[in-house]
Amino acid sequence: GSCMFVVWLICLVGFFVTCQCWSGNYAFVWPLAVLLIIVLYTINPSKILQYSSRKWFLGIMRRIVCAPFYAVHFADFWIADQWTSLGSVLLDVYFAVCFFIFMWNKAPGDRNCTVCSSVANSIRPLLAILPSWFRFAQCLRRYRDTKKFFPHAVNAGKYSTGIIEVLFSSLYHSYKGTLVIC
Repeated sequence: GSCMFVVWLICLVGFFVTCQCWSGNYAFVWPLAVLLIIVLYTINPSKILQYSSRKWFLGIMRRIVCAPFYAVHFADFWIADQWTSLGSVLLDVYFAVCFFIFMWNKAPGDRNCTVCSSVANSIRPLLAILPSWFRFAQCLRRYRDTKKFFPHAVNAGKYSTGIIEVLFSSLYHSYKGTLVIC
């Protein structure tokens, strides 16, 4: 944890120095560096830097994605529940990745921010649904394994309403101004 804090602090200082010295044209490099370091650290296959913890975490993530096919353990639904709380962070990471793909080499005045917004109409709802979908699948699997309607089927209903909310919200934003409600 302290090593990642040092990396983050170095990147934060680099960001501010870049903004002051080069009028901010290349300040995006520092947030990109943080994202790349975190991803590379997490998927690093060598047996250094907390290898067993990273392997455990990646195994949990695999079981979360494949929830209907595996028995769900405490760590699985606990981590998946954390992801449901971090749904808005997933959307922010999406916009950061979109920025680095489409606008990294453009001057600040030439950046067309509608590129990420237009693509977001289809990808944003999918990213917003994923955490609730994973928890929904886990709850159905736990209901199948235990045959207990409460709390597993009830929780599945709760997460299904989150999925429905995201679908209707995205439909509303896609067709805003064209719908006539009587």
